[in-house]
Amino acid sequence: GPLEDLCGPALNNFIKFVAVTSFVTREVYDMSPAKSWPWGLVQIAINFALVAFFKWGLSITTKYLEAALKKAKDRMEYEEGTAMLRELEARDRQIEERMQERGGSKKDDEEVQLF
Repeated sequence: GPLEDLCGPALNNFIKFVAVTSFVTREVYDMSPAKSWPWGLVQIAINFALVAFFKWGLSITTKYLEAALKKAKDRMEYEEGTAMLRELEARDRQIEERMQERGGSKKDDEEVQLF
């Protein structure tokens, strides 16, 4: 379109969105502007609300959903004991790394302190 090079793809899509929405809601408007101008303002408000939702609302919604899913996953891992197993495996790896740094053997496990 003529505005594609100047405004970028976001505004071009917005213009298409407004045109399609106006086409779908054309039955609401009267032929005389004296009676239909409030519907035009409502249409503009709806369009701005939708754009704001798609710009910021979806990112906020996805953050909340990701947090809820992570919380549910952590709760399930806690109930199943897999979280504790991961912690124990991580501590075992730390012990082995420290033993390798010190040049120790497996007999020296009791002497290695993590904390």
